[in-house]
Amino acid sequence: MKISFTLFVVTLFTSSGLWGQRIGESRDQGSGGGSSVNYVIQPYDLLLFRVFQEPDMDSEVRVEADGSVRLPLIGDVSLFGRTLLDAQELLFKLYDADYLVNPQINLQVLEFAERKVNVLGQVNGPGFVLIPPDRPLFLTDAVAGAGGPTRLANMKKIQLKRTLNNGEVISRELNMERILSDPQSRDFPLEDGDTLFVPERVF
Repeated sequence: MKISFTLFVVTLFTSSGLWGQRIGESRDQGSGGGSSVNYVIQPYDLLLFRVFQEPDMDSEVRVEADGSVRLPLIGDVSLFGRTLLDAQELLFKLYDADYLVNPQINLQVLEFAERKVNVLGQVNGPGFVLIPPDRPLFLTDAVAGAGGPTRLANMKKIQLKRTLNNGEVISRELNMERILSDPQSRDFPLEDGDTLFVPERVF
């Protein structure tokens, strides 16, 4: 019974299914900000769940590593790979089926999970660079975020290491110098956990 209630990359990452982006193209495609309905929910995001005129159901829930959340009445639900809009539509169907009459579901992000890349080698401020929650982080963004290259940096042979979902570690060499000089070059999107190493030039 229901109750009412900016610039850059060179190489393709074919093994990981990613591609670059031409200089000058928008970097906001496929990503939403804060509470944008197009934002893809990430593990460890903190979400605010609300149902209109049902204050007892208001909940702050942390997304688990597998993309699931635990919500009132329906229990565990997988939101893996879903945008906020997709998740709201799924939750509407689940609650409407057995628990609530035409529920008006609202889902917002209260706190984004921290995602970062590690930039090492010939940069002025080596260390972690955070990936913004509302847009991708690209190769030159990361280098700039680490204080920019030193005068000894070899920008033609930046090494990128990435761990895939199956545990395989892959490496690619990125030519940032070409990215900056060639208008047809493509920027390279980075992912959480990537490591960049900027080597020293050999004279």
